[in-house]
Amino acid sequence: MELTSLSPEALSALSEAFTRTFRRVDQRICTEAEARGLPHDGTTALVSVQVGPLLYTANAGDCRAVLCRSGRAMRLSRDHKPELPEERSRIEACGGRVANVRGTWRVVLPLADGCTAKVCSVSRGFGDRDFKADSLISPDPDVAALLLAPQRDAFAVHASDGLWGVVGDQEACDLVTEVIDKFTCMTSFSRQQAAAAKAAAQELVKLARDRGSMDDITVVVTLFDWE
Repeated sequence: MELTSLSPEALSALSEAFTRTFRRVDQRICTEAEARGLPHDGTTALVSVQVGPLLYTANAGDCRAVLCRSGRAMRLSRDHKPELPEERSRIEACGGRVANVRGTWRVVLPLADGCTAKVCSVSRGFGDRDFKADSLISPDPDVAALLLAPQRDAFAVHASDGLWGVVGDQEACDLVTEVIDKFTCMTSFSRQQAAAAKAAAQELVKLARDRGSMDDITVVVTLFDWE
């Protein structure tokens, strides 16, 4: 990831702001879930904010942001999976355990009876309040800053693992490019960018469904306007 010359102090301040916000949202979700008796509800979070030529991305969970630069896919975020060395170390330091269950690495929360356990396939996210008591699942985001490259950066795809579980980064970028190319043939493309982005997102959702994805498939495509 091509980091900017943003000062360490500025990036630290932005990271703290994102972290405070993510924690507040997580607390509200957990409080409401407790009031409703829903200990298992949870979700991931992914946010990108453009400020001038800088793009800031914050994520907690296995949702993913991918930038298309000069036709090539470039990840803007890191999937928070339990098997990542730093994630596993954090979970184990909190008294939790990481195990491979039916081919998928999961956070394991032993239950009081000592014979059963709850599992979760992400190491960060909102909700899942039964995993929050010992901080096994963290709401804290990773935050990165990227200097955008005018004309070279065409678009970004933000999506949940329902897409990324069956569609590769480059494959997604190629499909979005194909959809956009169809729209650029229109003389009024500058007024059709929103429609092109929506159509590209719909095609990605369709591709994931056609490949049998049974998970949540949420996709947002953002086109950069360098005119």
